[in-house]
Amino acid sequence: MDLTVIDRTVSWTFGVANMRTPTFFIEAEDFDNNGAAPSIASAMPYRGGALAGQSASNNKDYTRGNEGASPLYRIGEDPQVPMDRTGDRDRGVGEINVNYKMGWIGDNQWYQYTPTSRRASTTSMPRSRTVTARPARPA
Repeated sequence: MDLTVIDRTVSWTFGVANMRTPTFFIEAEDFDNNGAAPSIASAMPYRGGALAGQSASNNKDYTRGNEGASPLYRIGEDPQVPMDRTGDRDRGVGEINVNYKMGWIGDNQWYQYTPTSRRASTTSMPRSRTVTARPARPA
């Protein structure tokens, strides 16, 4: 595909295909609450909303400057994390019930995610992995 604007042309290719299940998604707005996330946020298919109204701990679950705009979904964190509702609910293998987008993310800001998963054996304990998301830096 080519896109030309005034004197610049950008070209790229992409493929479209159905995603295979199981596919694991982490919703950006569902960063940890006091170092953990509810197990429902790690159960696929996840429909969203598991951390509605829950706060988070600065420098443990996330780090950012205060931004008081759009105090939606996660309530009571200090500094405030700005979020807005979005209609983008399609995940390719199904739709989620609620979705928020996070905004105003900059340098030295991060969000912690601790998804849990079960091993194939029904007798084994859940295991968790920690994922830290940081904004991409401009090249």
